[in-house]
Amino acid sequence: MIKANDYQKYFLDGDKHVGDYETMYRNCADPWHIEELGLRLDMKAALLLWEHSPVKLDRALDAGAGAGLFTLELLKVLKKTSPEVRLTVSDVAPSALALAKARLETAGEGARVDYVPYDLRRLDESDGPFEAGAYDLIVVAQVLWGLLENIRAVWAGLGRLARRGGRLLVAQHFPDPQNYGADVVGGPDDLARLIAEAGWRPLAALETDRRTNHHWTAMWSWN
Repeated sequence: MIKANDYQKYFLDGDKHVGDYETMYRNCADPWHIEELGLRLDMKAALLLWEHSPVKLDRALDAGAGAGLFTLELLKVLKKTSPEVRLTVSDVAPSALALAKARLETAGEGARVDYVPYDLRRLDESDGPFEAGAYDLIVVAQVLWGLLENIRAVWAGLGRLARRGGRLLVAQHFPDPQNYGADVVGGPDDLARLIAEAGWRPLAALETDRRTNHHWTAMWSWN
């Protein structure tokens, strides 16, 4: 297994997005240092944001779930008010989904969970394997940098998947300095503008350390 920062070569080649995430998850012990770092501040803030104003859920989608570290904690929180929620867990890398499935099943949270491999950047082509207008909640956590080539289509496509009044919960870390993607999304203000342009209505946001190691989470509604 490859360790340290070698996973980054599957993500970027200079300023070009490589995006070979399937190989990354197969070859790297802890890509993104997720297991080492645990939940980041933006992820914890997203859980707090949801707990502050939860709604009853029938179906939820975790889009770009990776190995499922955040997915597990998210599901525990969602089930407090929606114990029968059906969660769809999606990622571009089947190997990541296998890790997420093992994590949830080991924790006893594997019931009523579906696993769907899909590249969100293709949402400009169709709704893919997802049902339009079906989801009460869509979660996008720490996925932004892999979507920049088609970022506008992603938010619009996720809108097609949401039911009217459905929620979008976004959690994102913005490194300092930001060496990739600043020309498309230079910070939370740019990201919020793109989401709003796709038709999402802002409801609430939390952020920490805007001047240094910036963590941001926000909730939106589809109308």
